Amino acid sequence: MYTFRTIVPKSMGLIARQSFKAATVTYAGVALGVVNSLYIYTKMLTVDQLGEITFLHTTVAMLAPLIVFGLGSALVRFYPEVKEDSRAKDVLFTIVFSLVLLNVVLFSSVALIFREQFFGWITNEESFLLATSFALVGMTCMQAFIYLSTSMASLNGRIAVPSMLVQVIKVAQPFLVILFYFKVISFEMVVHGLLIYYIILAIVYIKYSLSLESFGISFAVGKLPFNLKSMLVFAFFSVLGSVGGALTNQIDVVMVTNILGKYETGLYGWSLFFITVIAIPYSLIGAVATPLISQYWQDENYYELDKIYKQSSSTLFVISLGLFVSILAGIDELFTIMPKGDEYRLAKSLVVLLCIAKVIDLATGLNNQIIAMSKSYKILLVFLTMTAMSNIGLNILFIPIYGIEGSAFATIVSIVLYNGLKFMFLKLKYNLNPFSQKMITTLVLGFIVIVLTYLVPRLNFPWINILLFSGGSFVIYFLSVYVLRLAPELNNFVNKQFIRIGIKPFDKK
Repeated sequence: MYTFRTIVPKSMGLIARQSFKAATVTYAGVALGVVNSLYIYTKMLTVDQLGEITFLHTTVAMLAPLIVFGLGSALVRFYPEVKEDSRAKDVLFTIVFSLVLLNVVLFSSVALIFREQFFGWITNEESFLLATSFALVGMTCMQAFIYLSTSMASLNGRIAVPSMLVQVIKVAQPFLVILFYFKVISFEMVVHGLLIYYIILAIVYIKYSLSLESFGISFAVGKLPFNLKSMLVFAFFSVLGSVGGALTNQIDVVMVTNILGKYETGLYGWSLFFITVIAIPYSLIGAVATPLISQYWQDENYYELDKIYKQSSSTLFVISLGLFVSILAGIDELFTIMPKGDEYRLAKSLVVLLCIAKVIDLATGLNNQIIAMSKSYKILLVFLTMTAMSNIGLNILFIPIYGIEGSAFATIVSIVLYNGLKFMFLKLKYNLNPFSQKMITTLVLGFIVIVLTYLVPRLNFPWINILLFSGGSFVIYFLSVYVLRLAPELNNFVNKQFIRIGIKPFDKK
């Protein structure tokens, strides 16, 4: 059992500033995402075509961490030990980038030489374009460099620009789809265009990360203040963790494609838009907090670790539940106004289940980052293996019986299992606990707002209903959160903005 020693904190100030800046950029992109997912893609693509694009992006996200081989996490984990020594820092960055480059060359060579076997291993769907298999390889290689560059930028606490770059896909991809819809290009050219986009994006990411943290090339391993073997062991376990994470989070799309086909994948992929919106705060806070968490482990600063754990849990739970409430309040009207709404209405229960799974996941805070940066990081592999086996088994069991909803059931069970294991480990070994009584108040508040939206009669105008019920529930929920101070970090940020524009904060102290 560990006790806490108090050290003057500097953590959540930086986390809040960068996270909220990045959130501003990211949620600006949400508006584009709404137009894309609810109108452009549903009107201009068939469900099968949307399924093929979804499969492409999801598989890239699943394979790219294998190429990075945990080296991005290793960079964050060992950077505090070399940041004051420029020569050691040069060696660390040189080794990490060189190994990722080597992995990219090896992966692309094997995947292209044995293309039929490689693509057949991923899916048995025979109607995929030949261009999709080539784009899959190229986009995976580029995504590996994007992941590594993002880790490099996070060392300086800079995630706002990377967050902005991520949003470019919400302009580039719909532009290609619009060209396809008006028969300017073929669907095959849409896939080629996505590959070109990833290549350009990777170049921009690398250039930006190097502008923040330039380094010279050096392979003088002896200059490292730690053993290279220890770094590679950490990277190896990190990549195994990434495999488990992929089998837990992204394998659903691949299994739906294999068992049910592209049409159901299209419905599943469309549903993922909503949980992507809910999950945005997690990725932003996690990106800034991870380097700080690594530093606190090195300093044995358990007070700050517990503080980040609690604050991230309450903040993420408040935001994710509020967004879920707003989505649930207006989802029926969305199906009414969107193209092919009756077709996509088949995914309503899937949307609800996936959103519940994501809220549960975010309510446990940054437990993954805290364990990953600790000396006990290997335990994550055990937890991920158990969870991945559970997820795959439940998908095999549930999908043939319940269809795409079966995959959502499997996701909920896997998330509860995975986060439950991490919670128990951190509580028992380090006495870290993310939960507080205010989270119960938050849950009750969310339930009350949901009930109210269903008790109030609806009008016959879908657009007005969305504004009144989704918008109204959003305002009521977050105003109540602010007044009751259910997430103090959010209040602090909002109050600073009020003061800047001359408004006196009115939350309870």
